[in-house]
Amino acid sequence: MADKGYAHTTYGSIDTPQVAFVDPTFNPTEFSSLCDNISSNIYVVQSNASILDRSQKQIGSPTDNATFREKLQDVQQRTNQLIALTTQYLQQATTLSKTGEKSHKVQAERLRNEFQSVVKRYWELQKQVVYKIKASYFKSTPSKMELTSPATDWSEGSDQTQLLDNMAAQQQAQRQVQRDFEAEHDFVMDRDERIRQIEGDMLDANDIFRTLAGMVAIQGQDIDSIGRNIEQAGEEVDGAEQQLIQAASYQRKFRRNLFCLLGVLFTVAIIIIIVVVLTVKT
Repeated sequence: MADKGYAHTTYGSIDTPQVAFVDPTFNPTEFSSLCDNISSNIYVVQSNASILDRSQKQIGSPTDNATFREKLQDVQQRTNQLIALTTQYLQQATTLSKTGEKSHKVQAERLRNEFQSVVKRYWELQKQVVYKIKASYFKSTPSKMELTSPATDWSEGSDQTQLLDNMAAQQQAQRQVQRDFEAEHDFVMDRDERIRQIEGDMLDANDIFRTLAGMVAIQGQDIDSIGRNIEQAGEEVDGAEQQLIQAASYQRKFRRNLFCLLGVLFTVAIIIIIVVVLTVKT
């Protein structure tokens, strides 16, 4: 009985070579749905990359405000999630294509190449955006104030009231400087937190590219496996041809021996007939 998913053809060999067809477990509807989702997501990632390209020109301009930064962050976070989801879709499509026809493998490979190209462009633009945002934060850092205080005359002739006023002014100046330093410290802490958040929104492109490279490696192994199967099938066909040649040779020898045996039997029969005829006449 033929194994499921294979057709058997005999060429006189003992072992029956197997020729693989499309696996009946292949789901063309699921594969088509995955490819449609991947194509749609590639378009969205490409559009969001264009948004980043336009946005980087706005960073540091008068229209750069908190609302703009929030929208920009939202675009990046949603795009990162979409890229991760599309990578999963590609893995599923690649796995399914292994049991499909060659056209399915070609389609999965084409989508993977398009996706990798779009992700690379998006990642490069995202790095430029992050660099400009970080630079804008550093440019807006308030300059440190120097500790200055009004000159105080401590000579004996100084007016007592003037001395008290000068001391009060000096203390007020010191408190102002302290407030400025605290404000600057808070600003730096907030800036560093925002920078860490921005860097955290960066796409882990290396992980994505490693996953895509893994798909290529798996498909390469499948191609090697197909090549080995074809080579093995070719060797089996060659073996079958050799056995056909041997069978034909045995058949020719058998016919030749049969003809010789019939010739001998015919000759013996003629001799017997002649002997019988001569005996009867005598």
